[in-house]
Amino acid sequence: MSAADGRVVAVRKAEIAATAPGSAIKPFTLAALIDAGVLPARADWICLGHLNIDGHNLACTHPKSAAPLDAVSALAYSCNEFFAHFAAAIPPARLRAVLAGYGFEVTGAGDVRLMALGEAGVRITPLRMAAAYRKLALAQRENRVSLQPVFRGMEASAVYGTARGASIEGWPIAGKTGTGPEYGWFAGYAPANHPEWVLVVAVPKGAGSGDAAPLAHEILSRYRQVTLTGFVNVEGHVYALEDYVAGVLAGEAATYGQPQALRAMAIAARTYAVRFRGRHGAEGFDFCSLTHCQNFKPAAVTAAMREAVETTAGEMVWYQGAPAETYYGQDCGGVTEAGGEPYLIGRADAACQRMGRKQWSAEIALSDIGKALGERVTTVEIAGRTGSGRAQSVRISAGRVLGATDFRLGVGRALGWNLVRSDLYSVTVRNGRAVFSGYGAGHGIGLCQNGAEAMARGGASDREILATYYPGTAVGLTARALRWRVVSGERVELWSTNDGDTRWIAIAEPALRGAEARAGWTVARRVKLMIYPSVETFRNATGESGAVLASTRGTVIRAQPSIDAATVRHEIWHAVIESQAPSNLPDWFREGLAIAMSDAGGHSAERSAALQRVRRLIARYGEKEVLAWAGGKAAPAGTFSQ
Repeated sequence: MSAADGRVVAVRKAEIAATAPGSAIKPFTLAALIDAGVLPARADWICLGHLNIDGHNLACTHPKSAAPLDAVSALAYSCNEFFAHFAAAIPPARLRAVLAGYGFEVTGAGDVRLMALGEAGVRITPLRMAAAYRKLALAQRENRVSLQPVFRGMEASAVYGTARGASIEGWPIAGKTGTGPEYGWFAGYAPANHPEWVLVVAVPKGAGSGDAAPLAHEILSRYRQVTLTGFVNVEGHVYALEDYVAGVLAGEAATYGQPQALRAMAIAARTYAVRFRGRHGAEGFDFCSLTHCQNFKPAAVTAAMREAVETTAGEMVWYQGAPAETYYGQDCGGVTEAGGEPYLIGRADAACQRMGRKQWSAEIALSDIGKALGERVTTVEIAGRTGSGRAQSVRISAGRVLGATDFRLGVGRALGWNLVRSDLYSVTVRNGRAVFSGYGAGHGIGLCQNGAEAMARGGASDREILATYYPGTAVGLTARALRWRVVSGERVELWSTNDGDTRWIAIAEPALRGAEARAGWTVARRVKLMIYPSVETFRNATGESGAVLASTRGTVIRAQPSIDAATVRHEIWHAVIESQAPSNLPDWFREGLAIAMSDAGGHSAERSAALQRVRRLIARYGEKEVLAWAGGKAAPAGTFSQ
């Protein structure tokens, strides 16, 4: 279920009847205790592990400790004693009202403690459980202060408590398990700090921790892979991730002259795309095409930009198992600004200074600034500075102070971005006009493009550039920072992370020579065979599903680690065909011809249909003539529309 709008995006099984929620109710019980004011500010409880209510054996199974449990740890460990003790103090009508408000069906007026533990007197369906947890997710997005113990307890449950079996490395989630008489439950949301999705798992006759949580882990892991796959939606248009990165280079790095700097920018832009995908989620797409996200100009991509993207395909900047926040800017003005992460530090940038500090100035009437900001402006003066010397806040009147970034963006949107170009400036007011004098362009956080170009001119590699601007991070295909190892054959380059993959050169080289001889063509560029270390990294780079073993673009073949010899030969034929094919050659013809020439097996229905169409053409016109069409010769009228 979408946390934002409540859409049910996937249901494994049709709705089942309402049933007891077990301990999955405890986050809501805790919310009720807070709401009723019966939970002490220091709600410590020593759990003895024994609890029996009306014949219900509710002994606690969590680790025993002499230390008292507070509300957060009690929720994480699902301590029955804690919740039963404090629930006894809440008026039953108050508990029923709160639970009903979250969507629970309160069926009776039994022991309030059993209701608080989800054992009796309360029922719910999985879909309504998802709706209930969505309400918690929305409260978390709003940073509801009163419910902080609930949020922290669910997060702790996924780290060390009963829901830890659902946890995802590098991606914090929040959740709770429960075991009722009919179902084992997991319910929660992800990511924990800003929920996007709500997940409920109900396993018949299962246990919450032992059955539902591991299944939730599998589902969330697959979702996490999907969010890292290689498609990006830009203002309603979907692009393969690597095509998006190339378009960003055209928009953000068109002035780069050094290939190392261009490669560093490709890695930073790719990481940014994956890390911040969904920035415009409320509008139905991932990114805008403007500098608000990343300036995207797909029509302006050059061969050098495409080469930088292909050379770094799939590589990202990683920090503690997750893609880093790879902010970058045009010109830091000689000093970078600290960001919110340990690897985004403020420091003097000697490389940028070697390029020459570019000073700018602007003079703007206070009345124009007032119109831009939509309020009266009587002065402009720096009210506070950051550690790098940038303006942090700006006073615009005797009683009004704005954040410097808000000031700059407001002026830029209304009056043009070439006026106040950065926050690194001084300002004076003369005769009703604000006179600015500053350095740099942009926010100054992360990679300085001016400095990256200077470092590249000095011989620094792409990784040395990234290590300078994002210290403490690692660059690679995965969080383990695996890197490409390149082995060159006579006509084929093998890119892999595994030394044992060199056997593929012995298969690809003769396959290329044989295909060229049969087609009567020569492929001008070297063929690059890239074997990714995992299905996830392959999907990141290509956007293909896990069922696709390989994908070819131009003369670059990208493959899963489980690729076989037949697939290599098939993709070699694709590379040969793509080296000659005109842009208007139908996709079905390209695919069917590659299958026919390589005699590849294991076709889908769609591929089988393409193969049969090509075979009929070969039977009618001959192989040599059909290959000539792939090489650019005009086919008989109507051939490709039949």
